[in-house]
Amino acid sequence: MLFRFYPFIMLLQGYCLYHAYKNNNDQKWFWLIIFLPLIGCLIYLYVNFYSKENLENVGEGIKRAVNSNYDTQKIEKDVKVSDTVKNRIRLADAYLVDGRYQDALEMYESCSSGFNENDPVILMKLLKAQYFLENYNEVIRLSEKLKNEKIFQNSEEKTALAVALFRIGNLEEAEIIFKEMDARFSNYNHRIEYAKFLLQTGKNKACKGLLYSLEDEFALMDKGSKKINKEFIQKVKNLSKQIS
Repeated sequence: MLFRFYPFIMLLQGYCLYHAYKNNNDQKWFWLIIFLPLIGCLIYLYVNFYSKENLENVGEGIKRAVNSNYDTQKIEKDVKVSDTVKNRIRLADAYLVDGRYQDALEMYESCSSGFNENDPVILMKLLKAQYFLENYNEVIRLSEKLKNEKIFQNSEEKTALAVALFRIGNLEEAEIIFKEMDARFSNYNHRIEYAKFLLQTGKNKACKGLLYSLEDEFALMDKGSKKINKEFIQKVKNLSKQIS
């Protein structure tokens, strides 16, 4: 009889292991979930989700594990029920995460009209979608509308502008923007892109100096900060290997 529920138990076990890993829970939970799949999962859920709201979240999490497009499909339904600019932006954001860049662009464009035509938040989202579609001239055009906006000055979208300028061969302007955002203990993604730019344009000495600076900053971080920035730390290590 128990074998009929085996697929559900496996799914539940997978979700609990994922949740325990994501939340950096004690090692004991992993052993309990692995060696006592049903009982271990029930105990884990009771301890970590003992409330109606949290139990509903578990159900949502399991649905996401079964259907990787669950979140996007849920927002698509929301748009059908209430076709607001807010919901369309949420859907476009989901398309962007899913790698559906053209769909994201079209959805953002549908929001960029009337009172929202020059909305800086929507313009930045449009810029990001155009960047992922490698429409670099459009990235540069949109950046002209954003150049005086405060939220643009230290954003990922401004990094996208620097890369776009580099891609079309405007190295001088690209480097000016890269330098503008090269601030210690911040803008790590931007500075890593700057290091790539320096490496690809043959400025190895400058690239090494920037990578050393980043490594020094990472070395001064506490354990929590290193965990938060582990993706950037690994990228710097990889770049250092390329240049050494």
